[in-house]
Amino acid sequence: MTDHDNLPGNDGFPGCDAILQMPPAAVPQLIQDLSAQRQLSRLVLELNTDMLSGDAAAQDRARAVLAHLGFLDV
Repeated sequence: MTDHDNLPGNDGFPGCDAILQMPPAAVPQLIQDLSAQRQLSRLVLELNTDMLSGDAAAQDRARAVLAHLGFLDV
């Protein structure tokens, strides 16, 4: 993700690394918190933008984060 890898909490949500390091049991609470803060759709939009980019590394990272959050890869 652009600009969201370095610092957890940047732009209102944790970076990719922080999300990927979370234990699976913590993900539901993260989704609940992001939803309550109205940041979940923004995070998913950023990840989807990365998925559509021409950068293979950004696509792989976004795919991994989306999978960790429980979104299906179709």
